[in-house]
Amino acid sequence: MTGARTRFGVVIIAEHATRKEWIGRCRRAEALGFDVIAVPDHLNLLSPIPTAVLAAEATERPAIGTYVLNASFHRPAMLTRDVTTLTGLLGDRFELGLGTGYVETEFAAAGLPFAPATRVTRLAGLVRT
Repeated sequence: MTGARTRFGVVIIAEHATRKEWIGRCRRAEALGFDVIAVPDHLNLLSPIPTAVLAAEATERPAIGTYVLNASFHRPAMLTRDVTTLTGLLGDRFELGLGTGYVETEFAAAGLPFAPATRVTRLAGLVRT
């Protein structure tokens, strides 16, 4: 593969970070040379969409991604709007990661079924949107 370049990313986990702390973590990741800064989607962490926007605002070079959005936590039409907005605001810096989710206790806390077939169906429906 000619011209392909290995990229390195970091998933920044922030349970209770302040704005200043979050910006500092993102800028440090950029200063360390990471090519991608990704934000996870877990109920005990900061919300992924606003933190992705702030990560982009705080940095200049790295791509900003989601690692990964839990399809069961997001309504398709609303997530489509968020992703369209992020793509418009961040352009080619935004990278979308989607998944089925894997933490059963989070599903229970959200009042959602954890069954594998249901999770896969939700992800497939979200991808089709």
